[in-house]
Amino acid sequence: MGTAARGRPRLDLDRSTPAGLLGYKVRLLRDARGWTPKQLAEEVFSNESLIRKLERGQASPSQELVAKLDKKLDAGDELNELWPLLAIKTVTEYAEGFLDHQKRAKKIQEYSQVVPGLLQTYDYVLALAESMELVSGRDPLGVAESRVGRQAILDGPTAPWMLAVLDEAAIRRVVGSKAVMVGQLEHLIKLSERPRIEIRILSFGETVPAVLTGSLSVLTMRSGTTVAYTEGPSTGRMFQGSEADSYAVLYDRVLSSALPKTRSIDLIRAVIEEYSK
Repeated sequence: MGTAARGRPRLDLDRSTPAGLLGYKVRLLRDARGWTPKQLAEEVFSNESLIRKLERGQASPSQELVAKLDKKLDAGDELNELWPLLAIKTVTEYAEGFLDHQKRAKKIQEYSQVVPGLLQTYDYVLALAESMELVSGRDPLGVAESRVGRQAILDGPTAPWMLAVLDEAAIRRVVGSKAVMVGQLEHLIKLSERPRIEIRILSFGETVPAVLTGSLSVLTMRSGTTVAYTEGPSTGRMFQGSEADSYAVLYDRVLSSALPKTRSIDLIRAVIEEYSK
């Protein structure tokens, strides 16, 4: 065993949030054992960076990791009991953590019933944001500028490979206006011409697993680890470890039912013609 870190005092955590309370308890129990974050990480087969973020209330640990920490630190289920509370974070809180991972991913896989954020045009984002303004309370112009700005991760020599499976509803349900949709669908075709972007359509008649009532994102990080994120109208969850691997398998099931790339683009062109009449 080592000794607890000494030096300048550490800032107190905000224990009014589930993540802050979990981090506080983990740090307290770790200090009681005289372990450093690195030693605790080794005990639960994790990494020091994740443990430090968890203790600061800045990580979304998997249920598996929380269970390991509870057992190794003899927490008597105190940590396990906090897990359900972590699962009721707001969409915004979970999305922020996911977007941080997204910027560093080497592969991005998406399934969505609307056009995914990284592929949206400014006009499409703005129309979506305006329709949700009463619920979200967010300025539509700010949302549009921020989302389009994030799309820069798809540019340059280190851009990730992206595979997007869009439910057919995403190209047929009008967002904003038919003119907005024509611009958005033409943008999808243009993006699909990039060597590192592939767009597929899950046509009507095909089914998806019942758990997918909104969107699913699966990231492969440069370290080889997997991160998954699901989002509905008012819920968001990020998964790591074995849970993320399960969602990766789920994504493969959806992908296997999607139209091939060429037929997908043909369908998008046909819908553009319908909107243009």
